[in-house]
Amino acid sequence: MSILTTALYRKGASHVKKNVVCQDYAQLFISNDDVFILALSDGHGSPKYFRSDVGSKFAVEIAIEVLTEFVKEFEPNKYLPNIINIKQGPIKDGIELNSIECDNIFRHLGSSIIYRWYDKIMSHWDNYPPTEVELQKLSVEDKQYFQTNELSKRIPKAYGCTLQLAVRANDYWFAIHIGDGKIVAIKDNGDIYEPVPWDEDCFGTKTTSMCELDSNLIRYCFSRDLSDSAAIFLASDGMDDSFANFEELASMYGVNIINEIYNKGWSNFSSNLPDLLDFVSKTRSGDDMSLACWIDEDKIKYMLPNILTSDFNRIEKGILLYNNKIEVVKKELSQYEHRLSEISTQNEEFEAAVGVLEQCKTKLSESIGKVLSYLKEESIFSAFIKTESHINRVLSVNDSEKTRLEVEIKIRKNEMKQCSNLLQNLKREKNTIVENINRINNN
Repeated sequence: MSILTTALYRKGASHVKKNVVCQDYAQLFISNDDVFILALSDGHGSPKYFRSDVGSKFAVEIAIEVLTEFVKEFEPNKYLPNIINIKQGPIKDGIELNSIECDNIFRHLGSSIIYRWYDKIMSHWDNYPPTEVELQKLSVEDKQYFQTNELSKRIPKAYGCTLQLAVRANDYWFAIHIGDGKIVAIKDNGDIYEPVPWDEDCFGTKTTSMCELDSNLIRYCFSRDLSDSAAIFLASDGMDDSFANFEELASMYGVNIINEIYNKGWSNFSSNLPDLLDFVSKTRSGDDMSLACWIDEDKIKYMLPNILTSDFNRIEKGILLYNNKIEVVKKELSQYEHRLSEISTQNEEFEAAVGVLEQCKTKLSESIGKVLSYLKEESIFSAFIKTESHINRVLSVNDSEKTRLEVEIKIRKNEMKQCSNLLQNLKREKNTIVENINRINNN
C-alpha cells in the first residue's frame, strides 16, 4: 500500500493584489505506525478577525497535537464495537444523535481541540497585545467590541477560523469539520461524495467558527471501511467557491488531480500543484487556496473508470444545456431583430411623411397670409402642425425602443458567444475524457 499525501496553502489572487496576508493554513502528520493526519484551517476575512491568520495556524497545530495523542489511545473495537459507519451533523434543536457513544467520543475530541486553541490564542493576546497598526484597520464599532468588558469571550473573534480534519489508520478513518469549505472523499470504485454532513448555517459569507467555542457545531464521520476514503481532499472555501456546483468540484479532484497523477505521476503532479491552485484562485474565486489530501495510489486505476464516466456524463449534460440555451437565445435574438426591422421601416415611412408635410406646410405658409380671414385654411395649417408633432413624438418613442432593442441584441449576441465558447470547451473536455477512458481500457 502506498498512500500519497500533501498539504499546502497559497495566498489568493485578491490577497496578493491587496497585499493581505494568507489566512489559510494546512499541515499533515504521518506517525511511525502509518496513521495519516490531515489538518486545514481558513481564517475569516472580515477586518474584525484581524488575527485570523494566526488563529488558523494555531488551530492546525493544536489539532495535530490532540489527534496524535488521541490515535495512540483510540481502539474502535473497544470503544465503538457496534459502529461500522456513521456520520453526524451539528447538534441543533430537533436533531437526534445517531450514536451517543460515538458522539461522546468525537464531540469530546472536538472540545479538546477548541479549548486548547482557546488557551493558545489567549496566551498569544497576552504576550502580543493588539498594536495600533492592527487597531487602525478596525471600524469604530469593532474597536469598541474589543475594548469592552468580558474580553475573554471577545478575544477569540480576532482569531476566528474554520477547521477540517481527517485521520486514516490501518483499520478505520474519520473526519471532523467546523465551518465552511468542503471535505470530499472518493471511494475505491470512483464514487465522489461529501462524507461529513453539511451545516446549513454555512452559506454565502456566513460560517460557523472555532471562535464560537462551541463543540455542538462539530460535524463528523467515522468508518471502518477504508475503501470509502481511497482518496480524501480537505480544502478551504476558496476552492469550492471557484466552482458552480459539486459536480464541477468533483471533476477538479477526479479529473484534474486523480487522472493527472495516473497519466503523469505523483512527482510531476505535486510539483505543479501550487501553480494549479494559483491558477484556480486567479481565474475563479480570488480567495486563498489550501488543500490537504491522501490518495491510495494502488486504488487509482480502479477509481478512474467511474470518475471519467461520471465526468463524461456531466459534460454531456452541459453540452445539452448550452445547446438548448443557444436555441433560446437565437429565438430571442430573431424576435428582437425582427422588431428592430419593423421600427426601422416605420421610421423611414414617418420620416418620408414628415418631408411631405414640410413641403405642404411651406406652400401653405406662403398663401396663409392671403387667406388669413378664412378660418378653414388656418385650421388646415394647424392640422399640419399637429400631424407633424404627432409623427415626431412617434419617432422619438421609436428611437427609444430602437436603442433598447439594440442593447438587447448586443446582450444576446454576447450570450451566444459565451455559450459557444463554453460549448467548445466542454467538447474539448469530452474528447480528452474519451481519450483517457480509451487509454485505461487499453491498459
